[in-house]
Amino acid sequence: MNDHISLRERRRELLITTAYTFFSVLMIIVTQVEAWPLFYIPLIAAELAFVWWSYVVKFRSYIFRAAIVTMATCLNIFLYGIQGENFMVLIPTICTQFVLLSLYEIVRIMDIVVAETVILFIYHATVNSEMLILDTKLEKSRFMLQLLSLIALIILCIYRIRHHVQEEEDTILLEQRVNKEMKIKDDFVANTSHELRTPVNTISGMCEILLQKPLTDDVHRNVVDIQMTSVELQNIISDVMDYSALESGTLLLSPREYNITSTINDVMNTMVFENSEKNLEVLFDCDPNIPCLLEGDEQQLRRILSSLISNAIKFTTEGGVIVSVTYRKERYGINLIISVRDTGIGLSLEEQEQILRGFYQQDSDRNRKSTGMGLGLTISSSLIKIMGGFMTIKSKPGYGSEFTFSIPQKVVKSDPCISLQHPGTIKMVWYYNSRSDNSLMRDALAEQINHFADYFGVASQRASTLEEVKRIASKEWGIYLVLGKDEYMQDKEYFDALAGMITIVLILDYADTVNVASKIHVLHKPYNSIMLAEILNGREQPTTARRKKQKEFVAPTAKILVVDDNLMNLKVVEGLLRKYRIKIVTATSGKEALNLIDSRDYDFVFMDHMMPGMDGVECFHHIRSKPGVYFAQVPIIALTANAIAGSREMFLNEGFNEFVAKPIDTALLNDVLQRFIPVDKQIQGTSADAEPQEPEETKDAVETAETKETKETKETKASRKETLIASPHEVEESSEDEELKGIDMEAAILYCGSIEDFKELAEVYCKSGKKYVEDLKTAYDAKDWKNYSILAHTIKSTSKTLGANELSELAFTQEMAGKEENEDIIMMHHDAFSKEYDRMLKMLNKYLKGDSAEPDHNKSRDEAKSDDSKKKAKAKADAKAKAETTTRVSDIDDWNAIRAELIECLETFETRAFTECLDKYHGRTLNGKPLADVLSGVERKAQAFDFEGAIAELNVIGGDA
Repeated sequence: MNDHISLRERRRELLITTAYTFFSVLMIIVTQVEAWPLFYIPLIAAELAFVWWSYVVKFRSYIFRAAIVTMATCLNIFLYGIQGENFMVLIPTICTQFVLLSLYEIVRIMDIVVAETVILFIYHATVNSEMLILDTKLEKSRFMLQLLSLIALIILCIYRIRHHVQEEEDTILLEQRVNKEMKIKDDFVANTSHELRTPVNTISGMCEILLQKPLTDDVHRNVVDIQMTSVELQNIISDVMDYSALESGTLLLSPREYNITSTINDVMNTMVFENSEKNLEVLFDCDPNIPCLLEGDEQQLRRILSSLISNAIKFTTEGGVIVSVTYRKERYGINLIISVRDTGIGLSLEEQEQILRGFYQQDSDRNRKSTGMGLGLTISSSLIKIMGGFMTIKSKPGYGSEFTFSIPQKVVKSDPCISLQHPGTIKMVWYYNSRSDNSLMRDALAEQINHFADYFGVASQRASTLEEVKRIASKEWGIYLVLGKDEYMQDKEYFDALAGMITIVLILDYADTVNVASKIHVLHKPYNSIMLAEILNGREQPTTARRKKQKEFVAPTAKILVVDDNLMNLKVVEGLLRKYRIKIVTATSGKEALNLIDSRDYDFVFMDHMMPGMDGVECFHHIRSKPGVYFAQVPIIALTANAIAGSREMFLNEGFNEFVAKPIDTALLNDVLQRFIPVDKQIQGTSADAEPQEPEETKDAVETAETKETKETKETKASRKETLIASPHEVEESSEDEELKGIDMEAAILYCGSIEDFKELAEVYCKSGKKYVEDLKTAYDAKDWKNYSILAHTIKSTSKTLGANELSELAFTQEMAGKEENEDIIMMHHDAFSKEYDRMLKMLNKYLKGDSAEPDHNKSRDEAKSDDSKKKAKAKADAKAKAETTTRVSDIDDWNAIRAELIECLETFETRAFTECLDKYHGRTLNGKPLADVLSGVERKAQAFDFEGAIAELNVIGGDA
């Protein structure tokens, strides 16, 4: 059996085995010369062969082989010792043996050598009496000194080994403690990511829902600002999470096949908005001969490139940014080489060293006007190292910076990214000059033009004046003319007319609005040589799609299942999907999802990760284990706020089809819907901004701001504005009548948006609260701390959204204690936690339904008890009376009438009317079961706003009546 040993131990074992071999060979020679017994030679040779065989094949363990060498050495020393004249002659050899074998640093080895020494000493003291013949005092003194030296050496070797072993044990304990601390930190990071992303998801999702509605310009602008801020917060969270993952060494790469041109185009699209305010010159010089299909971690490459370009734009006020992408062939594929150069403020030598060491954070003074934590460069540097590459920096304060990195990538397909169809027939004329006053940018543009000619092998020349262009155009036909905006505007009519005879490409800034002739091709900055080559090959403008909004579509016949135990998260997802007109069915647990999925009519499933009882991963595997092709192939997308590094890879490795992080990126959501909704169910080109799921009269409500201004009185608008922007004190004062104690209304309004939204979310909170109270008690009684922790987590986040900070803190304490299975903490705070939660639910119920919904707290206990007794007696009597008239809904028409009444309530989204209808039939039975129990699943779906799911379940109930 092979074992894994360190390089140090391997070298040590070789040294000791070699020394033993040298001593064994000497023993064989001495045996022959001194005429010792002949069996010594084969015995020593057999020992030597066995020792080397065990070393070569790594027989058993390192300790076992050490014991073999020790036993062989001791046998040789013993044979040598019994042939010696006295013990004093053996002492130097025994000392050498002790020192050599102590290198193993194994205490038991020393015990064997000590035993051998004692045996030899006894032998010479008894059998070999010559040991006791010491003629002079000098010989006796010398013998005693050598014996004491041997004992001291033995003690010293054993002490050294024990000390070293203790140090190793301490090191192992320290490593275990560090690993435990790192595990705790990783758990904290994961929890922090989840907790931060959940409210950000709510904010971003609600903003997206608001933006789909008609708003005034001011409100629309404010909502966009809020949404952009939530995106910035999301980026900061991602930076912190990734930095932590890099620091702990837990960030994993996810190599896959990708097209480098697609990556560059996506980054360029992002830079359009980054550069929108500064309007810097951004040049992309991309080698079109880069292999078209590579294998590597495209996501991390995209992040590195985006971070470097974003940093360059952030600290550049004049001039621009130059991005160069090229490659170098290697035996393993290519080295992808990317350079980002700017004309910004530059970096000192100390800052450059800190970036390369991975410990750099942008100075607060430099970063004061910019968003983010300033971790982008540090993360990029670390990612490049993990990907097997390196980065170099050239910079000088006040003169800009140049970051160049090289990373190895495998080549899947070696064909160039793009090539011209007939390069020998093309002649390029460039009448395009940089508008920047910076000499570096002018030189970079000239270099880009020269590179285009070199890359594609085409003839190319630059025209410096309009007259020169006209002269070339009059003499040569079939040329390809590239213009800048200023050059085009010099004689617009001429170029518009010329476009009918030759190919003209006009390069504009992204924000330019110029009335261009239809035959002129337009490229918007930033562009690259690949985009220009597409036009020269006669293909559609690559920038057209880039300038368009995402392709709009609706899918009214599509149906998806959304699984999440948090009703507020379900509400956000439903709001984001509303514009697609998709049929949405919701489930609040994994168990419920397994029952619903049996219908086999869902196009795909959104599955939350952290849920009580059965989490998303477990539910996923249960679905996949169901028999049938549908369950094996139905797309299931993980939807979670635990978006730390490696989460996507973890879910994909589990078998999920895709991963969507919260807060939900609407662009990513649109992409996922397009990919997983069958094409035949997508209606392209239909405006998705309308909301057909709302009542018919809402169509007339979609009016312009001017129309709304005429229909709303100034008094009404003023009143609404006062409600929305009321100060925290005013909100608190208005809430005193409802006795909303323990709720920070300022935070609640901030999270919810308005009093109306607060009430709507509070209603959802109360409806789900009854079940959570029961589940929490069940988990506590069963000491099921895993589910207890998940429930506490849900109560914590939803309470926080409603401004119940104290309750949220209590829930957080219980959540952490549940994860650590710390029963003492849980039991210490459980009563306070459950009582406060119960009080909060009752208080909010009273606030939502009015004082009549709760008994008068000013009554005496006796009066309250009396009232309760009367109510119970009346309810009992009513139930008995109903039971006497009919104890069983046996008539199918009777059940169908009840079902039709319930469906009518659900179709009009009247949850309160639905509840009242259920109460009306209290005590009735269906097929021998209480009707309340039969309809419990329907009631849960109605409370979760899954009206379609509730109707579907109603339609299958009572079929055997």
